[in-house]
Amino acid sequence: EEISEVLSWRQLGFHTKPVVFLNTMQFYTALETFLKHAIDTKFVHPKMNSCVEFVDSPKDVIKYLKTHKPEEISKEALHRVKTGTMEHREQLEITVNSDWTAAEEYYRVVNESQLQ
Repeated sequence: EEISEVLSWRQLGFHTKPVVFLNTMQFYTALETFLKHAIDTKFVHPKMNSCVEFVDSPKDVIKYLKTHKPEEISKEALHRVKTGTMEHREQLEITVNSDWTAAEEYYRVVNESQLQ
C-alpha cells in the first residue's frame, strides 16, 4: 500500500524525490513488470519511467540517488488549466487525465498562441 501511495504522489507531482527499489533476489520484479504494463496501456504517464528505478545492488542505489534528475510538473501551468484562468482555454485538447499531460498541453497552447 505504501509503495502505491509513493508512486501515486510522484505521478501527481506531490514530490520529486527519487523512487528506487533494491531488487534483491528479484523481489520487486513483479512490481516492475506491473508498472511497465501500466505505462504501456496508458494507465500511467510514460514519464514515470524516469521517476522509478529498479536496481540489483546497493552501489546502484547510491549511484541512482546521486544522479537522478526528476521530471517535474509545472504547478503554475496545472493550476491555470484546472482553474480555467489561462488564455486560449478553448484550444486545450486534453485527452488523458494526467497532470503531466495537462501541463504539457498548457505549454503547447501558450507556445502556439505566441507564434500567431
